[in-house]
Amino acid sequence: MPLTDMKIRALKPEPKVRRYADGGNMYLQVMPYGSKLWKMAYSFGGKQKTLSFGKYPVTTLARTRELREEAKALLQAGIDPIEQAREVEAVRQAEYGNLFADIAAELLDKNFQEGLAEVNRFKKRWLIGIANADLGHMPKGICQILLVQREGASDCHGLVAGRHRVGGRGFGRNT
Repeated sequence: MPLTDMKIRALKPEPKVRRYADGGNMYLQVMPYGSKLWKMAYSFGGKQKTLSFGKYPVTTLARTRELREEAKALLQAGIDPIEQAREVEAVRQAEYGNLFADIAAELLDKNFQEGLAEVNRFKKRWLIGIANADLGHMPKGICQILLVQREGASDCHGLVAGRHRVGGRGFGRNT
């Protein structure tokens, strides 16, 4: 019998991992610590594989069923859904490039090699530490979009170098 949203919300964690089938080889895996994960079992090239769709409730039941149908269509076309997802991720990485944290680390290395004063490097490390807490995991392209929307800036460097006002006060003379 297919799962319903009400049934899923009522599921409680148990000492062992439990699986609740929804049909079409898709199931909800309830972990002992309470996490609910959508998965689909399939075979490709004579091997058993498991495709993950995400956590419930972030990934809804309806969305998971759509993803299941997309995966089944790929399988019928002779394409492994996991390999397809890896290719999409590789294209995304090539499009967006490095993460903000990687670019910030390169900036600090460049400053060190150029002989920037220690006090200035300390300030930049401090600012980058603050920025990395919120932006470090984001691709460079997303960071640029966020800054353009918020500050009207054209790149991430302004945030790292302290050119933007924070809390109404600028840093140093670069305000």
